[in-house]
Amino acid sequence: MCSALDQQLIARLLRHLDDGTTTLHPEPVRYVTRDYLDATVYTYELERLFAKRPVPLTHRSEVRDANSFATFSVQGLPLFLVRLHSGALMCHVNACRHRCAKLVHPNGGTLRGDIVCRFHGWTYRPDGVVSHVPEARSFPQLRPADRRLLAVPLVEQCGLLWVVPDPAVEPARVAPHLARRFSAVGTELTRYGLDDYEFFRHEPPIPASFNWKLAVEAFLEIYHFRTVHPGLQKYVFKPEVSLVDSFDLDIRITLPKQSLLSLRSDSAAIQELRPHATILYFIFPSTFVFVESTHISIMDIRPETLSTCSFHIFHCIPSYEHAEEADRNIAKFLQVVAEDIGIGESAYAGIRGGAARDVVIGRNEVGVHLFKGSLKRVLGDIDSPEGISTTVRSVPPPPESDSRED
Repeated sequence: MCSALDQQLIARLLRHLDDGTTTLHPEPVRYVTRDYLDATVYTYELERLFAKRPVPLTHRSEVRDANSFATFSVQGLPLFLVRLHSGALMCHVNACRHRCAKLVHPNGGTLRGDIVCRFHGWTYRPDGVVSHVPEARSFPQLRPADRRLLAVPLVEQCGLLWVVPDPAVEPARVAPHLARRFSAVGTELTRYGLDDYEFFRHEPPIPASFNWKLAVEAFLEIYHFRTVHPGLQKYVFKPEVSLVDSFDLDIRITLPKQSLLSLRSDSAAIQELRPHATILYFIFPSTFVFVESTHISIMDIRPETLSTCSFHIFHCIPSYEHAEEADRNIAKFLQVVAEDIGIGESAYAGIRGGAARDVVIGRNEVGVHLFKGSLKRVLGDIDSPEGISTTVRSVPPPPESDSRED
């Protein structure tokens, strides 16, 4: 049975395909390129957008069993997740409270009892409590409770484990915030059964030599598919067709596949949209969830410096019966990521070299406009010492258009 949401999205897509239209922004807009280069803007973004934002680490099934663990690094902070015998999950800073040596070294596995630091032998229970200090008499004022492992807030939402990489943040403040942010997007992700999926694998972090905003913007429009991704013929229409919907700061983009064309004469026969489209959810400021027919991929883009960022990707599947097909589709997805990074680095080289003081974003690049608007809402107008502002200038729309707004 086709859900009400699927019926609505299918009807909108078929109307666009019949009419040769797509979702459009009211007008093209010029945006200053200085925002990709300004250190003041970047510092403000780190403080306002990234310092305390929840970051998706993995699916809960990766650490399903008691004492199972997985290690991560977020914004330079080493972390490890561990499932306690009680079933509770904790996320510790992966550093000894004596001299900060890393405690857990493999990427994941099962803890064999307490955790022993390889530097001086300080020992911790999986819940982070100090269980042994060699030569304890040398620390006469030590109270084990005061030197337990630092923990960061951890919240589960839609089967995904999210952390705020700051031990100073109160966990009680994170869960309500994330629940509010997920009130719309989370409801839709839940209907795909992501809670009950199986963790499949992490990809190694992928470095990219351009500003993080360029990375985000590459995945918020499909105008470039025809030229940058020649292998994605199943998504190529004329004009490029997509549905773009906003949920406050977040975005859903629905990308139809060519298979939808063969069914448009009998839309009632379409039982589910998912086999005939990719549904992309963007969670502001830099997280993407790609809902595919065989799997769901989560991609988090993280700023490293003003001019570099990194892509952190993991995948979930409904069951391991789908592993082989998911592997093939994931390989194509990673090829797309590589192609986007290549063209993004080329564009950023031009921006850094002074090729233009602004870029023009077209009416058919709706997701980019929405992202720019969200940045402006959250950050306001930022004036740098050089006097450059994040304000934009409109471009008059063309006198005629062969497409109309959704």
